[in-house]
Amino acid sequence: MAAFVNMLGQSVLIFDYPGYGRSEGKPSEPGCYAAADAAYDWLVQAKRKRPELITLFGESLGGGVATDLAARKPHRALVLTKTFTSVPDMAKKSPLTSASASLVRNQFDNLDKIGRCSGPIFIAHGDRDRLIPLSQGQKIFRAAPQPKQFFLLQGCDHNDPYPADFYTALAKFLK
Repeated sequence: MAAFVNMLGQSVLIFDYPGYGRSEGKPSEPGCYAAADAAYDWLVQAKRKRPELITLFGESLGGGVATDLAARKPHRALVLTKTFTSVPDMAKKSPLTSASASLVRNQFDNLDKIGRCSGPIFIAHGDRDRLIPLSQGQKIFRAAPQPKQFFLLQGCDHNDPYPADFYTALAKFLK
């Protein structure tokens, strides 16, 4: 995330979801949304940041959280990287294991919510992503309202770092 700040000259608020990182609690879809709401409300109310200056950024699972927030709260732009259409769609892509079956309780239905997002939307996905198929990122992009841009992370797998041209394209988009 430091590269994001340095390349774009943006302030970044990073927070953990319940049950992730150093946060206590049990991971759940409602818990992730509540954490995002708390972070957003803190920025707007306590720090007095204007919503039209807030860029929501979600990578992978974070894309589900950012999309939900963007569908409900005012913001400057939505940036989604390496994210999926929904958890059930992800469960369908691989043999159903006990771990993936338990995740299907969570929906994170980005495909359903993306049409309710206002403001510019920038979506990036790797063409070698072995965890989340490129086709899911492309499907979200097709469903997204204008203005929007799709950026192909050429040669990138799911956990690869962002190439320099990603930051250049994103900075241009945000201007």
